[in-house]
Amino acid sequence: MAEAEAKIEAKNSSVLNETLPQRVSDSARENPEVVSPSKVERSEVEGAAFAENKDKRQNSNKGKKLSYKEWKKLEEKRERKKEKKVAPNHFISLQVTNPEIIKNVESVHQEILSKEPRLETTMVSIAQVHFTLMVMHLSSEDDINRAKSALLESRRKLDEYISDPLTLTVQGVGRFSKNVVFAGLKHDEGFDQLKHVAGTVVDCMADVDIYSTDKRPLNPHLTILKTHKARFVYKNVRDMIPSITDDLKDQHFGQQKMNSLQLCKMKTDKRTGYYIIQREVFFDLNKLLEDPENSPEDEKQSGDD
Repeated sequence: MAEAEAKIEAKNSSVLNETLPQRVSDSARENPEVVSPSKVERSEVEGAAFAENKDKRQNSNKGKKLSYKEWKKLEEKRERKKEKKVAPNHFISLQVTNPEIIKNVESVHQEILSKEPRLETTMVSIAQVHFTLMVMHLSSEDDINRAKSALLESRRKLDEYISDPLTLTVQGVGRFSKNVVFAGLKHDEGFDQLKHVAGTVVDCMADVDIYSTDKRPLNPHLTILKTHKARFVYKNVRDMIPSITDDLKDQHFGQQKMNSLQLCKMKTDKRTGYYIIQREVFFDLNKLLEDPENSPEDEKQSGDD
């Protein structure tokens, strides 16, 4: 008797699964305001899809049959992979202007090239040395204008925090794996202040719905070279990086004052060799006085032209 009842229940369950898609479809036609089935956890549509993809569930996991939760997690992971990562096209820069630092970066370039001349194409231009505090994607003129306003607002807030020009000590050569060689910063009071500055900028940008495209913690550095080009041209060129840079780990470059912050476009300004500056805000009052066109309310702006 019990066996017969079990067979009837199994048959009813099979019929129910076969009619699920039709039932959901009818419900959607009768009530177009119904919540999208994709937003309802384990909805009838998902349940039907889960049942219909039995073979796919087994084949996609090396023969192991997945539970509903495992299948759902796998599908969500696939959807996330489909989402394209938005590439940054603007950044907040602290430009390096101290001649001593620039000269020492040139010296490091020459020392590296004396050991491996083929790395010449990987060197970052001396005209573009800087520290990046935030990267972002600005897709319209409105985005750029909001970013400019947010940068100005961050300067207003930081005026209360910075009484004297922030001073950074640039020292030591490090690397990110075998891809990037950089000059680092001494972890002192200036370094801690710079982290506060970067946090203020990020918060002001978020207030106008502009967010960093890089979710990693801030790691300010001055890039000396990147091997992303050479690694396709020269075999094993990246393997040379560790031995070349080990002798430079205690290199001292100099000190840089934070006189201004810039909103830059990731495009070279042909006139200067630096990046195109969309807006620059100054912390050094003397700099403002030197240029009467710049004021706390109307900081330096430039564009592509």
